[in-house]
Amino acid sequence: MTDVAAYGSRLGRGGRVVIPAAVRRVLGLDTGDQVQFQVSDSGVQLVTGETMLRQVWARNAGPSADDNPRPADDRARQAARWSRLDASAAAEDRTADEIEAALLGQLGLNP
Repeated sequence: MTDVAAYGSRLGRGGRVVIPAAVRRVLGLDTGDQVQFQVSDSGVQLVTGETMLRQVWARNAGPSADDNPRPADDRARQAARWSRLDASAAAEDRTADEIEAALLGQLGLNP
């Protein structure tokens, strides 16, 4: 079972919510970082820009012969996926900031 920590916050003027310092530390958030609230029937999830970028990148990497659905091979499969992503990133001619801006734009999170 995963441990869950609950932190409270109040809704302020203009609908603003302050993310508690402990949560910002855990997520590695700093002033100006972008986040997204993903709403579903089960609740709301706060997702960081970095997490969104990794999700988009992983979805676009596609399956390969290295991806094995057996749980015992999960670490090797994940390592193979990140290896493909690293190879793809090495071949990319845009800067990290340009890639991030493009992906955030596709997600509707332009700065």
